[in-house]
Amino acid sequence: MKNQAKKAHEGVSAKAIWIALGLISLSVWWIVYSEMRTQVTEITSTSLPMGVIFLLFLLCLGNALIARYFGKNLLSGPELAIIYTLTAVGSSLAGIGMVGFMMPALANPFYYNNATNHWAKIASWAPWFWAPHDSKAIRAFYLGNSTLYTWGHIRAWLAPVLYWGLFFMALLGFFLCVALLLRRQWIEQERLSYPIIVLPMEMTLYPDGFLGFLRQRGLLIGFLIPVVLQTINSLNYLFPSVPYIPVKPTINGPLDLGPLFTTPPWNALGYFPLAFHPNTIGLAYLLPADVSFSCWFFYLVRKGLDVFCTAMGWRSPQSSPIVNRIPYSPEQGVGAWIAMAIMVLWLARRELKRYGSAAFRLRGCSDREAASLRWAVWGALASFGGMVFLIGVGGMPITLVVVMVLVVTAYLLALTRIRVDAGTAWHFGPFIPAQEVVANWVGPATLSPTSISTLAFHEWYNLDYRSMTVPHLFEGYRMAYAGKSSVRRLTWAMLLCIIVGYFVSCWASLQLYYTYGAATAHVNPWRIQMGQIPWNLAQAHQQSLQHYPDWPGIEGMVAGALVTFLLFYARSQFTWWPFHPAGYAIGNTFITDLLWCPFLVGWLAKVLILRYGGMQSYRKALPFFIGLILGDYVIACLWSLAGVAFHMSMYRCFPN
Repeated sequence: MKNQAKKAHEGVSAKAIWIALGLISLSVWWIVYSEMRTQVTEITSTSLPMGVIFLLFLLCLGNALIARYFGKNLLSGPELAIIYTLTAVGSSLAGIGMVGFMMPALANPFYYNNATNHWAKIASWAPWFWAPHDSKAIRAFYLGNSTLYTWGHIRAWLAPVLYWGLFFMALLGFFLCVALLLRRQWIEQERLSYPIIVLPMEMTLYPDGFLGFLRQRGLLIGFLIPVVLQTINSLNYLFPSVPYIPVKPTINGPLDLGPLFTTPPWNALGYFPLAFHPNTIGLAYLLPADVSFSCWFFYLVRKGLDVFCTAMGWRSPQSSPIVNRIPYSPEQGVGAWIAMAIMVLWLARRELKRYGSAAFRLRGCSDREAASLRWAVWGALASFGGMVFLIGVGGMPITLVVVMVLVVTAYLLALTRIRVDAGTAWHFGPFIPAQEVVANWVGPATLSPTSISTLAFHEWYNLDYRSMTVPHLFEGYRMAYAGKSSVRRLTWAMLLCIIVGYFVSCWASLQLYYTYGAATAHVNPWRIQMGQIPWNLAQAHQQSLQHYPDWPGIEGMVAGALVTFLLFYARSQFTWWPFHPAGYAIGNTFITDLLWCPFLVGWLAKVLILRYGGMQSYRKALPFFIGLILGDYVIACLWSLAGVAFHMSMYRCFPN
């Protein structure tokens, strides 16, 4: 037992934690200056973070070479796995949809306020510590040629950074506890595939070591294909005389099928892109066949429904708004995601009941495992209460606050379940953010001014989930399980990395914007534009005359939930059932618009190999598809670093 405990501690060693903290700081700097400054490949846009995999690749390679020539590993496989986990958790806070969105979303209502939109008035209904208010500090933030390091600028942002830091601690603390409570259910009982972390597990825990991992012939071939493709296209971006090889879609580009369909009802297909992202094809091969099939099948179903509705005349200008929205695909997506979260809890009901009984039992508990996780139950309840309190201070009625927190947590739990089931290369939430769901359920015109302001301030972190930290927490426990590392030590290490990652991300983002200007051509304007969405919606709520719930939309949500429940039921009853609820859930989001084709290619490759070569051929081909992922990531990061080094915009290898 002592040896096992010692081995478990070796994975989450002090050395691994210190290295991860250093890599988090390095990653945050890289993210800020590549994505927000030089506008090259978004290294946080993928579910499996490109930048972290690249750093892990260098770390594993250096560790293996030192072991080969000096006879001793500086880091063990479990330590490398933990370093990946902690770096992914901490650096994700700087990515798309996280702190990079936060700063503009908080300052936008004051800088872009005018006599028409009244954004500053809407923002003033919220507590003063939710956003900066100093006009000079805000002006310097947008115009640049300044510095963060003045007391006026620091004072303007100090309270908002601390408030949102507390909120993030509550949100991520809640899901850290939930991940602990669902760990055994997902890993040991349901045996979910966790396809996103197959590559880092192979890199760190391969039986023959990292050099043995690299020596696989199939992996080298798969690695070289995206390296050649992306290098040619990157050179084409710099030197247009170099030929371009279509891999990713652009609107009205060579891979967009939409312009081929110009007459009704087929023109309802709209943007209908093909794509051949190597990393997504590789990930699709790792998925169970029913999952990869469902991902592209339900996307085509959505497109087919658009054509059908147009053919029926429901999309004509003469149709009523209620009819025009049929088949309510965005609302179906909301219902599907909420139903996914409900089914996660239902499937784990026995485990959760054990832990709940242990937490609320006054006397000793005979179930030692459940008793050891009582603090996770209390931690989840305390964190949930913390979120309700931190949002409730904005003045929104407590019932609406609780509903909003429930919808947000349902979205994020569904997101994580979809990711560990479907392994999507990138992920968004439903088309309707959680805060808008609340507004539609009660009617925007019934919202008080403080409710409108609260919903606007808390909308930015629900606009884009591509860099959301929550799934990394669940995957971290799967990495620890594979490396037999200490769960308790990993939990505290992840908490530390969340805190460090958040404050380093805030510092790096503020420093960038005060130096170059958030509203100038020196930075990527997309984060500023995304930060305007909550305030446009708040303005619409303020002007809305809808005093009643959106009943047709609610019916669409109920329909989406019922379909999801039926898919879960059918899958549990029939072994031959080919449709997976995760595929339906993401089929009604933006995820599949760009990824349905790579899913189709990966699924087709897997089905053909299994059909004509059997399981042995499938295993032989596995390194090739893993190589597609690794090669695509490594070459994308090399071009990203080149853009940072030379202060140049570069070709975006992924996603578009």
